[in-house]
Amino acid sequence: MSVDVLAPMPGKIIDVLVKAGDKVSEDDELVILEAMAHGRAVVASKLGAVPEMVLDGVTGRLVQPNEVVALAETVIELLGDREAISRFGAAGRQRVAEHFDPQEGFRKIQAVYDEVLIENRAGRR
Repeated sequence: MSVDVLAPMPGKIIDVLVKAGDKVSEDDELVILEAMAHGRAVVASKLGAVPEMVLDGVTGRLVQPNEVVALAETVIELLGDREAISRFGAAGRQRVAEHFDPQEGFRKIQAVYDEVLIENRAGRR
């Protein structure tokens, strides 16, 4: 089972990304992060790295894989609560900025390389 739903709300292209199924790919995870970075609430299955990205009840909602009834109930509940959609979207945008910023990841990797190079140069003297 795999479900991809983009739920439009007035004035926006989408407000809620639904990404659920019985497996998750790296591409799926990137789509979730991109949706969060754009302030969209997310409903997703608890698979792979998704629970590290989507905090249940904070940045979106998580459901067990293949729990179709729970997925439907969660989506219907969320679509009826515009305040939660807005709150999850804002929290998701902040979470991505604080924990999944590619520039910050690059800076951390660069710092490791710089440290190794400095240690290597110091060892040669």
